[in-house]
Amino acid sequence: MLVLQLVTTLVCIQAREPPRLRFNSIGRKKRSLCRSAVPGQQSVDAKVVFSRISETKPCRHQEEEDHRMEVLSNAVIKPLLYRKSVALAVLAIAPVVLAAALGNLATMPNIDGWYSALAKPDFTPPNWLFAPIWTTLYCLMAYAFYRILHLRSETQGRTTAIIAFVSQLALNVLWSFAFFSAHNPLLGLFVIVPLEILIVASIVIFARLDRVAAICLWPYAAWVAIATLLNASIWLLNP
Repeated sequence: MLVLQLVTTLVCIQAREPPRLRFNSIGRKKRSLCRSAVPGQQSVDAKVVFSRISETKPCRHQEEEDHRMEVLSNAVIKPLLYRKSVALAVLAIAPVVLAAALGNLATMPNIDGWYSALAKPDFTPPNWLFAPIWTTLYCLMAYAFYRILHLRSETQGRTTAIIAFVSQLALNVLWSFAFFSAHNPLLGLFVIVPLEILIVASIVIFARLDRVAAICLWPYAAWVAIATLLNASIWLLNP
């Protein structure tokens, strides 16, 4: 639930500010031209005055049209953009929450028994540190994925980025079952090395599309690198 609340908050903050439409600035330019259409001269010919006044009618019509478009934007377009952002947020959060739940299902029952009895290297983090770190990483992962999903569907490289992210997420879950549930550090090592490679590949792909999304995955890559070293050390210390 913490993952869902944090990421939903981040997404909603960004979703409340949809892109502004351009007709407002265009309307302001046209209205400025309309105001300049009637000169401030006092001594002018009557025909000139009549022609100037007639020129302002289309401008007034343009102002009314701009107002109607602004009302339409506030009533229809902005709510639709907000709903789209919320739907994309759900699509980004759901697979991450599922991966976290499955990982906990494989990990938690084996912490106090099998994992505690293993010989571990000196740099092994304390058990209480894993939960807050993984919660933070999952939040960053979901937000990064949301930013990629929020790109236009025709954006080049978007599909590749989605495939890379979902693939590494699947390996993330698989590692928990291989290492903790199967009690097999060697099998876990065969999973976590490709996982780290896929994470780095996802960062490279994300960076071409969205720099912020790529930065959000760097802590994840660093933590999995530490986990890889820890996995290898446990395998060597427990033949």
